[in-house]
Amino acid sequence: MQETDVVVEKIVTEHRVLVKICRCGKKNPGTAPEHMKAPVQYSANVRALGVYLTNQCISKERISNIFEDLFELPISDTTLIGFDEECAQLPTLIMRCTIIFILQAATN
Repeated sequence: MQETDVVVEKIVTEHRVLVKICRCGKKNPGTAPEHMKAPVQYSANVRALGVYLTNQCISKERISNIFEDLFELPISDTTLIGFDEECAQLPTLIMRCTIIFILQAATN
């Protein structure tokens, strides 16, 4: 016998960036992970789920309710639109990276 389960949970990861002050008075700030662009942000998984649900023709209001009900995560309509816009830019970014790779390969 087998039982399959799906665990639905919200995981919050805190990244601490310390600033050390040298004896000479110079401040030496630590570095945050590269993907962190703001003090608080949604993970790639949250953004991907938002885009997926949007493409299933579910209203932004209903998607917001789903995130609130399942994950206790308030996400506005505007944020969901931002996720869609970010996703729409990916083909362009991938194309740029491919062109740069081809040009670099051609020059080597």
